[in-house]
Amino acid sequence: MNNNPTPLSQSRFATDEERRAAYFGANLRIGKKKSPSNSLTQAVIDYVKLNGGIARRVNTQGTYVEAQYNERGVQVKGTGAYRKSGMKRGFEDVSCIIPPHGKYLAVEIKIERDKLSPEQIERKAEVERVGGIYYEAKDINSFITFYDGIK
Repeated sequence: MNNNPTPLSQSRFATDEERRAAYFGANLRIGKKKSPSNSLTQAVIDYVKLNGGIARRVNTQGTYVEAQYNERGVQVKGTGAYRKSGMKRGFEDVSCIIPPHGKYLAVEIKIERDKLSPEQIERKAEVERVGGIYYEAKDINSFITFYDGIK
């Protein structure tokens, strides 16, 4: 029995779109318009994964808890507001582990004139102090050049 997986380029999927969906899973949003920040975040994640690394988006936004009312209009559940996420402010947008030695890479996405906050500057120092790499990604081409240079 052959346990080697079939490369996606030779798989049963007819189109590139189907191959991408199979590789990246059901969360792939084809056809939906994304913000420049979301597009760059996804491109960074895709590039790290395609090069054998692990990459995850870090969600620091809180969760909306919808208010629920009984038949008399009395609020019985939820708040109708955001609940804090519990994630520390300043955490990077993408956390990565890059091959071949399992180095930690923290990527902060910054579009146009966006700058690091004081909390993000503190996080950058924290990551670098323990030997990790912190990168501020402004576009995919500069990220690819940077990433290829650290492997």
